[in-house]
Amino acid sequence: MFVSHDADMIRARPMAASPDRAESAVWFFTSRSSAKPDELRDDQRTCLMFHHTDGGVFLSVSGRTGLARDAALMRRKWDREADLWFPRGPSDPDAVLLHFRPESAEYWTRPGDFDSVAREVRAARAEGREPRIGDTEKVTF
Repeated sequence: MFVSHDADMIRARPMAASPDRAESAVWFFTSRSSAKPDELRDDQRTCLMFHHTDGGVFLSVSGRTGLARDAALMRRKWDREADLWFPRGPSDPDAVLLHFRPESAEYWTRPGDFDSVAREVRAARAEGREPRIGDTEKVTF
């Protein structure tokens, strides 16, 4: 999920992320005519949220997102997902790249299903301790 600020509200929407480890960045294609470019002109603070359902892993990455319309960069980042939304290709005048630069991240793991987590929470309460239901860690870039 891509989370941004829209005036007084926070908005989240699913988007296809294209991470680039070498650049320490995540790229997204979006429509120039959508609300996202205007939102980012006013406030570049954004958050990406990921959830891996099979492994019970949650990831939140906070950072800043800017716009990029460089033709060579658009061609280099173009992929099948972009082609679905912009059938005229990377030269589509409505296509624009979002460039997310991470600043901090936090992840959580939750092994097991709801019932096993509930058993651990109840046992921890009965024993007067914190429940052991996974790991968490914060990272800054």
